Amino acid sequence: GQPIEAELALVRGSGAVRGTAVGGVFTVAALPQGTFLACAHYQDSYLVQVVDVEGDTETTLILHPTYTHTLHITCYAGDGQTPLSGAEVYVGAVHATTDATGAASIEVAEGTYPVEVRWRGVIVYRGWLNVTSSQAVNFTCAVHRLIVEVRGEKGDPIEAVVTVTGPIMVTERGVGRIAFEELPSGVYTVHVESPYAVDRTEVVS
Repeated sequence: GQPIEAELALVRGSGAVRGTAVGGVFTVAALPQGTFLACAHYQDSYLVQVVDVEGDTETTLILHPTYTHTLHITCYAGDGQTPLSGAEVYVGAVHATTDATGAASIEVAEGTYPVEVRWRGVIVYRGWLNVTSSQAVNFTCAVHRLIVEVRGEKGDPIEAVVTVTGPIMVTERGVGRIAFEELPSGVYTVHVESPYAVDRTEVVS
């Protein structure tokens, strides 16, 4: 019955609020009314519990040690083959960062959990995962490649600096064919600067 500093996530639909229960207390201000899934994690204890919010609400989560399963997770770009290194993977209140091969391991108890993957600060995957045993799981994320062709009036490749601005901003320099690897899905403004042509801006998605 002692208060603990557990990791918590309140999930509803596609949104989630995460934090740590300091001194056993986790407070969220201005939370809308409705039903939330509370996911708590502390050492080897896990809990998933439904919480109904109707005005100011106070609830108690009691965590007991539970048998855990190991999830061997691999995150890929939209082509299903390119691994995402450095992606933040959240399974309920537990999270891990993928390595150079796009892999990460997470331990959770048996249950159904909301899953979220963030890449460069942008959410690129959301879903649910039913855990009944240790297993390997692959997530194909909304991350893609963008190719910008830069040519002069006669169709010859020219040197240019290209900046794409959208969910993230990236600048690349090249001649003719400039590749932007692993961009989160979204609408981007593409701005091209070249000493051999007039600057140009287009919107792509």
